[in-house]
Formats: sequence, C-alpha cells, structure tokens
Amino acid sequence: MLTSVHLFIGAAIGKSAQNAIAAIPIAIISHYLLDTIPHYNPKPVRSYQERGLGGVNKKDLLLKGLEPLMGVILLCYLIYCSPGDRLAMATGAFFGWLPDFFVFLKWRFNINCLPLFIRKFETAYHRHIPAMVGTLPQVMLSLVAIFYMVT
Repeated sequence: MLTSVHLFIGAAIGKSAQNAIAAIPIAIISHYLLDTIPHYNPKPVRSYQERGLGGVNKKDLLLKGLEPLMGVILLCYLIYCSPGDRLAMATGAFFGWLPDFFVFLKWRFNINCLPLFIRKFETAYHRHIPAMVGTLPQVMLSLVAIFYMVT
C-alpha cells in the first residue's frame, strides 16, 4: 500500500479508539491486513542501494518521495481539523505506517526488526498488482478514512 493509505487508516483507527495506547496494536495489525488487499506499490528507487542518494534516478526519487510527503501534509491538516482525539489519531497513523519503516531497514541496512512469523505472513499474503487496477482500492480506502476523520 502507499504510505498515505497506511497513515490515513491508522489515523482513522486512532479516532475510533479515542485512546493512543489502544490504537497502537490495532493500527499495526491494520497495516498487515491492508497489505493483503491486492494493490499497487511503486518499486524502490532504482540504483539507490548501489550508488546512494547521489546516484539515484532523480525522477524515481521525486515520484517515490512526493506521495508520502503529500500524505503527511494532508494528514497533519486532517488531524488539525478533526473533532477527535488528535494524539490518538497521530499515534494510530504512526503505528499504521511503522511496519514499512522496518521493511526499509531490512532493505537498506539488512536490519531485521520483524519476527519470523510476521515476515512469513507478509511474504505469503502481500500482493502487488499493476497501477491501473491497484490504485483504485487505495483511493477508496483513503477517501473512507478521510471522510471518517473529518466527521
């Protein structure tokens, strides 16, 4: 899933839980459940691992970086405008996204933060499909979460 989807769903979970601590496990579980839905996910930025930031394809870096940046900016605005518990929403968003940070640590630095059973689950059920089809469920989920956050 795109970063924004995990952020928006996590924030909606935080609003629903109305408690930052209660939102944490639900948001983490939601991350893995969302990833079982066939979805589009951009590939990692080409040549980053081989040549570092200076040697990357700049177009790939721009496209891969804009979506999360725009998602975080929109999320901050939505949390600010929301009538719900803002701390719970921010906590839910963070923990809804956190498993992707662990994937990044594994991919970039070969640091394994996830238990084996979670890695096996993710390998077995995480499905990527082409952008034309795989973006639609993400847009729909995001819109539902955004609507819930602002009402």
